[in-house]
Amino acid sequence: MALTRIGALPVLINYNYKSIELKDITCYADLEFLLYGDGYKKIKYIDLIDSINFEQIPNFKACFDIGEKRFRCWMNNYKDFDPSYYSIIDSNIDTHDNLNMIFTSGTTSKVKGVVLTHYQMLNISNLQIESLRWTEEDVVCLPLPFFHCFGLSCGLLASLNKNLQLCLTSTRSLPILQTIEKYRCTVLNGVPSMYKSLMNNKDFDSFDLTSLKSGIIAGECVSPKNFKEISERCHLPYLQQSYGQTETSPAITFTEYGDPVSLRGRSVGKVIDGLELKFLTMICNARSQVELLERFRLKDSMS
Repeated sequence: MALTRIGALPVLINYNYKSIELKDITCYADLEFLLYGDGYKKIKYIDLIDSINFEQIPNFKACFDIGEKRFRCWMNNYKDFDPSYYSIIDSNIDTHDNLNMIFTSGTTSKVKGVVLTHYQMLNISNLQIESLRWTEEDVVCLPLPFFHCFGLSCGLLASLNKNLQLCLTSTRSLPILQTIEKYRCTVLNGVPSMYKSLMNNKDFDSFDLTSLKSGIIAGECVSPKNFKEISERCHLPYLQQSYGQTETSPAITFTEYGDPVSLRGRSVGKVIDGLELKFLTMICNARSQVELLERFRLKDSMS
């Protein structure tokens, strides 16, 4: 968030990456600076950093440790920073400037970087809120990582735009269940495999999930039978399917809020306001191929 305020382009990197993956991403994105924390699970980021010869990477300048032990050092070094400088910086940022780069595997075997704008991500997150009918009274349980567009747009930015209470937790089933019960969460977003993991937890039935009411299920296919089971067992009467891609920030279709479970379980819904979807059918060698072409265009009237 701080980097976007000064017009820099944050490149969001998967915290599970190994050394070779980190090096490839650094070259691919033409990184100049790399900010890293302490580590994740058994991965120590300083070990990854030390294993890469950054002198071989064009335009790379420096690595910065922003881990827990270094946090106070950063704060002390900049305690005399003049806040009025922010107004000068903000005046140079345009809503159509690039906001970040997010990586997605998409339809290729290797990850590809997608650059998204402030205008694109913020407007899409607002449209998502309208489709889901979230209000300031909602409490969002968010186990999705921010290096994925699903967690960033449908989770963080949507919550900030609507002033929702946001409860961050890990992707493991037990912490998710504990977070929902402790903070009486009303919204839970996730992929089908995450919901299945919750229901397979041996202590699932011992948790009170009755505060939940809605959420987004996306990222992979879910059968009508599994959708109905997730909706009922996880107490999500207004669970909604969605379709999207990282390139579209991501969710651009939703099932109707009041549709019956039988309908929401077999459809990804309708395109949200302000967007156009175009379906192209291509006939090739007597075989029909259907290609989905998304023309992502927000109406000029949107701010």
